[in-house]
Amino acid sequence: MLVWLVGIYTFYIFIKIYLSVMQIGYINQEKYKDAVILPEGKYLVAGNYAVAKEKLSIINSFVGYLLFLWWLFSGFEMLQRFFGVDGFISSILFIFGFFAIDFLVSLPFSIYKKFKIDSDFGFNKMSPKMFVVDTLKSIALFLIFGGVIFSLLIWIIESFSLWWFGVLYCFLRLYYL
Repeated sequence: MLVWLVGIYTFYIFIKIYLSVMQIGYINQEKYKDAVILPEGKYLVAGNYAVAKEKLSIINSFVGYLLFLWWLFSGFEMLQRFFGVDGFISSILFIFGFFAIDFLVSLPFSIYKKFKIDSDFGFNKMSPKMFVVDTLKSIALFLIFGGVIFSLLIWIIESFSLWWFGVLYCFLRLYYL
């Protein structure tokens, strides 16, 4: 099962990176053609901005893939030893630990995009203080709503032998609302 999971995710990342590389090539060819909607100068800037974002996306995807491999082969085990996933609270801490590490790894990419790429192209109007405040608000909302959702999911999993029917039903209801 683990081999299939790694294989499928590896294929997904390969396709994602391949498409980004192809997108960069396409944009680099098209950005020097005549602009249709935007003025000529803004058209070139938009193309350069899109290329810069795609390059960062490739690096972010690769780092995310390495993080995925680390989670599978040692990260989950490390969190399990640290939290000793035995009870309800430990399970919630385990899930939040997973998301906390993932957030910390992706934070430098968000900062670089906002304060380097967006600033270089004149799209950033956010101050570092505002970024920190928004990030803290996002964390607080995630802790509140994520805590409720994760608690509900863990309760369903621990309470019902056919829990996956209930979880599948909930996700389908949310998707088709």
